[in-house]
Parts: sequence; structure tokens; C-alpha cells
Amino acid sequence: MERIWKLAKAVASILSLSAFIYVGNIISQKGRYQSATSESSFVITDTQTGAVQYFSVVENRVIHKIDLKNMVNVKN
Repeated sequence: MERIWKLAKAVASILSLSAFIYVGNIISQKGRYQSATSESSFVITDTQTGAVQYFSVVENRVIHKIDLKNMVNVKN
């Protein structure tokens, strides 16, 4: 019986740690993406990676992407 109790405590500890890490990850994502809009396009900035994407509202696709972390300018 003591062996089962130790196993249950180990499983509970692992689940608690997993939940703590999951909640921390969710909280860290808050405010990651910031957007700005205009009549024909909108911009999404990823504050963690530094990527900036311009989306066309009319064509519904990415029209321009700038990766500020690696200083790469990608045009579609």
C-alpha cells in the first residue's frame, strides 16, 4: 500500500509541475501579438520574435513580411 501511495504522489507531482509550466506558457503569450489596421491592410507584430507581417484585407493573404531578428525582408 505504501508503494502505491508513493507512486500516486510522484504522479501528482509530475501533473502539478506540468500544469504550472503550461499556465506559465499561456501567461507569457499574453500581449505577444500586436496589430494595427488601415483601409486596405493590417499589420501584425510578434513582439517575441520581432517579425512584422502586412496582410492585405482585400486579397486575404500576406503581402509583406519583415523578420527583424535576422534582418531579413521577405516579399510575397
